[in-house]
Amino acid sequence: MACQNRKKTCSLSPPIKPAPKDVCLPCVCPAKYDPVCGSDRENEPRTFPNMCELNCEAKRTRNPELMVIGFGACPNCYCTNEYIPVCGTDCKTYRNECELRCANDCRSKQDDPISMFHYGACVVMDCDCRECSREYQPVCGSDGVTYWNLEWLNCNSGCSKKNYGKPIMMVSKGACRV
Repeated sequence: MACQNRKKTCSLSPPIKPAPKDVCLPCVCPAKYDPVCGSDRENEPRTFPNMCELNCEAKRTRNPELMVIGFGACPNCYCTNEYIPVCGTDCKTYRNECELRCANDCRSKQDDPISMFHYGACVVMDCDCRECSREYQPVCGSDGVTYWNLEWLNCNSGCSKKNYGKPIMMVSKGACRV
């Protein structure tokens, strides 16, 4: 087959560059089951069939935060739906102590574990007690809440006094008896 238009010349400006290899091609992974637990720290951890599948999902969703947090399937925690709320040191309210423990099972090794801050739902006030000591020396407050230590109780007491007009007093050292 001969070229029909030999006299015409073409110039390419700007030059055409090929797309990077992984942009257009679908992700093809082996069917091998070698599970990994992945998370982007925003959503609940989930099990991927293998490392390739996790990497493909990260590319597909353009989520560079999606990474392996454990090898093997993500742990499954089974808790009752019983509502006995606890406040975690991450300032989140958990349905019960079991759900707080399960949240720790899914955290990566470099994250600090979540502990129970007190029984009952977390209360968001306009005070910031995050700078308080994290040394665990529990004290029982007059509001029936076990505080991490006296410094936390005093900080929350200031918030309580400001918001509700009542200070929280220490009733005893140690956790409150429920």
